[in-house]
Amino acid sequence: DEQETQISVLYKQFNLQADQLAQASNGTPDKEKMDQLESQTLGNVVKLLTPAQRRSLASSRLRSLSGGPAPK
Repeated sequence: DEQETQISVLYKQFNLQADQLAQASNGTPDKEKMDQLESQTLGNVVKLLTPAQRRSLASSRLRSLSGGPAPK
């Protein structure tokens, strides 16, 4: 579906940029730059999600951060 295709493109771009950061830093990319790239990519992915998908993602992230059980 279109949403899946758009998200796939975002992660392909993420992987390319992460590889470029790794190459530019001789194998270990700068943590701050990687964190920024990850946040930017996740923000772009979230924009493509439906409200129900956003709620599910938020709930899942909260559980993983609090050490709670994974959703079934």
